[in-house]
Amino acid sequence: MTEQLEHDERYRVCEEYIEVAYKLWNSSWREDAVVLDSASRTFTDPARIREINHEGKYFTVPGPHICAPSPQRTPVILQAGTSKSGMSFAARHAEAVFIGGHSPAASANSVKQIRALAKEYGRDPQSIKFLAKIAPIIGRTEEEAQAKYREYMSYGSYDGALALFGGWTGCDMSKYGDDEELRLVESNAIRSYVEGLMKHGPKVGKWTKRTLAEHIMVGGLGATPVGTVVQVADVFEQWMTEADVDGFNIVSTSLRTNSSISTNWLSGIRDPAKVVRRRCRTADTRVAKARAVLG
Repeated sequence: MTEQLEHDERYRVCEEYIEVAYKLWNSSWREDAVVLDSASRTFTDPARIREINHEGKYFTVPGPHICAPSPQRTPVILQAGTSKSGMSFAARHAEAVFIGGHSPAASANSVKQIRALAKEYGRDPQSIKFLAKIAPIIGRTEEEAQAKYREYMSYGSYDGALALFGGWTGCDMSKYGDDEELRLVESNAIRSYVEGLMKHGPKVGKWTKRTLAEHIMVGGLGATPVGTVVQVADVFEQWMTEADVDGFNIVSTSLRTNSSISTNWLSGIRDPAKVVRRRCRTADTRVAKARAVLG
């Protein structure tokens, strides 16, 4: 293969790949295939293991599976991607879905669509758990948190942020001027992304390469709440109530914050768990349990 497959074609490859995986995990080894008979020095009975003989468009796999299945056979399947093909794949197969978005409103429709598709495929929509990417920046006071945010921004690279954006969208940002209004460029992918930011993201007068880079420099495509522990907990709760997410993929903003995020969270208030529990006392049970984890 000399070039990358088209987006939807890659998902068709993925569909066949996971079909092969299901066959290997679930139908190659019988439940009693593993004998573990030390007397006869027998680990497994070959007669209880079969080939899957898969022949498809992209894969030819005779089998059998090369190792014994785990107790649950099928592992937890996680997925990321909210294109039309990605959502269909998630609704069919995923047990957890990673989503990105700068606000609950920007992600709510994707969650809703995947749950609706899951129902069409005969699955319980609530069995799929959604994990929102989020990079909390927490301080003892709001001023301290904002100072941390400015510090983290100072470590960022504009060129690096634009390179990341180019990788995410497939768009070469070097061809555009520093002050060029991105809403007006010819790229549908860039215009669509910027229009989404204008609708659901922070208010910016003019979206240029610089403002775009600043926006994704800390936190990438995820939300970046900045504030005290209570203010950030409010943002977590907003995501759960407005976007219907079940949990979070908490990312660090630097190697240093990766080890100190829990300390910062706890140092923001004398008893954060008490505050979280108080705020959730009248909330939905699922929200209350998730907030308790944060405590």
